[in-house]
Amino acid sequence: DVPESERLSYGEFLDHVPALLDRLAERLRGKPSDAVAAGKEHGKHRWRQGYNIGEIVNEFAHLRTALCRSTLEYAREIRWDLSRLESTYEAIDQILSEATAESVGQFQDDSRAETRTALAEIKGRQRAAEAASALARSEQTKLRTIHRTLPAAVWVVDADGTIIGANDEADRIHVSLDPHYIGRANVHDLGPEYRIFRPDGTDFPHDELPLCRALRGETVFQEELSWEIRDESRT
Repeated sequence: DVPESERLSYGEFLDHVPALLDRLAERLRGKPSDAVAAGKEHGKHRWRQGYNIGEIVNEFAHLRTALCRSTLEYAREIRWDLSRLESTYEAIDQILSEATAESVGQFQDDSRAETRTALAEIKGRQRAAEAASALARSEQTKLRTIHRTLPAAVWVVDADGTIIGANDEADRIHVSLDPHYIGRANVHDLGPEYRIFRPDGTDFPHDELPLCRALRGETVFQEELSWEIRDESRT
């Protein structure tokens, strides 16, 4: 009639009882015996099963209650004297106290060890992420420096075709036409002020513009075009 706690089932309650009863039997026979090994194994097992310390203590309390009740019933049946009953209770108390202490201690050791391992893994991932972030920032700084100092005009667009950056030379050309073009101008929606020609003077079809082709995944280089900025009357 062992009651079940939230996590402790009857089957799990019995899985370590035989080893503890062997230690108790040795103690009752007056032989050297301790519950250290059985308690440690119990703590390891319960940690792997996902128990908490309260459930372990509760488990040993159930076992203590069951043993004391059974011992008392047996003592009544064969008419033990009080001194024998007292010595038996003392042995039960000693074995289960040792087992409880060792089981809880081992449970805590395993818990701390796993926590240290988990923290070490987290710190390792954090260091790797910080190193990767630092490298990315360094590369971005190099790219911005190269981008800013190039003698040619360079525009940077996002996947939607919106201009999100430009170097100084691009700004020099573009800002007089629209000082707020970054973040607003889009290569798929160019206004009438953007009149772009081929080198031979014919109109450059929008879907054949280098940026539009690049956004479709094509590698584009060494393309020539003329952009007439009408407000400034220059190309």
